[in-house]
Amino acid sequence: MSRGSAKAGRSAPTRTDETHGIAYRVGWYVFLGLVALTPLVIGALPPQFGPIATYRANDPVSLPKAVAFLALAGVSLSALGVGVARGEAELHWHRVLTILAGFVGWAAVSSAFSTSPALSIWGGYLRNEGLVAILGYWLVAFLAVQYVRSTRELRAVMVAAAAAGSLVALYTLAQFMRFDPIDWVESTNRVFSTFGNADMLGSYLVFPFALVLGLALTASDTKSKALSWAASALIVVALYISATRGAWLGALAMLLCVTLLGWEKVRAASRRAKVLAGGGAVALMLAVGAAITFNRVRYGGATTTLSSSLATLSNGRSVIWATGLRGWLAHPVTGWGPDAFGRAFDRAVGADWYALLASTGSSSLGSADNAHNIFVQALVTLGIPGVALMTWALLSAALSSLRSLGEVWAVRVCYSSPCGRR
Repeated sequence: MSRGSAKAGRSAPTRTDETHGIAYRVGWYVFLGLVALTPLVIGALPPQFGPIATYRANDPVSLPKAVAFLALAGVSLSALGVGVARGEAELHWHRVLTILAGFVGWAAVSSAFSTSPALSIWGGYLRNEGLVAILGYWLVAFLAVQYVRSTRELRAVMVAAAAAGSLVALYTLAQFMRFDPIDWVESTNRVFSTFGNADMLGSYLVFPFALVLGLALTASDTKSKALSWAASALIVVALYISATRGAWLGALAMLLCVTLLGWEKVRAASRRAKVLAGGGAVALMLAVGAAITFNRVRYGGATTTLSSSLATLSNGRSVIWATGLRGWLAHPVTGWGPDAFGRAFDRAVGADWYALLASTGSSSLGSADNAHNIFVQALVTLGIPGVALMTWALLSAALSSLRSLGEVWAVRVCYSSPCGRR
């Protein structure tokens, strides 16, 4: 490999220059707006805004985000279509899009066989995770493949996501310190920022944390590096006070991946050393997971059975999983339809759930509208083909990312070695 080709591999030309025309550039900036604005959009306003602030009583989080998400994606797609029609841009494809397209198609089949097609198409109240949302997610993946074609564009998306995550984290701290200007209708004893739910907040923060950490590690100037590290610290604090154990584990897994894949000494080590490092990372994850799981406030009363112990340690979610899986047996292939986990739960709910509610002192006989587990959720709502396609897409995306990282690493090594000066 020549030195010139190594440089070309490291710095692909930008795709947002004037050669693509104004329509393409409009679509690109709208796509960036989607990345930056969707996490921030809420349907609640401070009381000082008057009667319009009462909109928060309907659906303050999920519906505004869904509308903004789909609207911005639609505008970006339309602009891209104009650019393609004018010959100012070309479409690109990735094999992961094919798998995701199959996933969307199966979600449509599952919606057709759902006990409530309208629910499965539009999604449930305060959730909006039906077929329309699934199609929107595929559309965003499609747009990402079209627009993010170089390192420069990738960094632009990372900066937009990091800025949004930092603002969400800042609002999280404001809530924690009781400086929230919005009088939320349904408040809890945990912070939830612009997501309305502490678990959703914690899960979201893992992603901007990963991106802003990448920006901090690759920043070329002191100012950018300082801003990135400050944003990283802010998001870490927000992650901690969200009290979301799954998000803590996700953040730890991300840090281990960054260490194992980005640390030159690890990458240059022997295969045996890499296996030992990977095994140590897995052991550390298991140890931290066990510590987080067992170091928590337990429910009142003694736990004398395995099932009650699991219910206690999982915050009751093992009962939700078991109940959902019992309901899944009624529709094992097509599932209950997108966002219809609550229907399966209500069909199979039993004494274990009511015993759990009694042990926690709950006065309501509530239901569960989601599994709090992505694989159980997919299995119950989309059946066996749905969870298989979702798993296939996740693995394919992960492997594709690892291959891309390997190619970038090979270019960096060759560029800094004698082979790059031949």
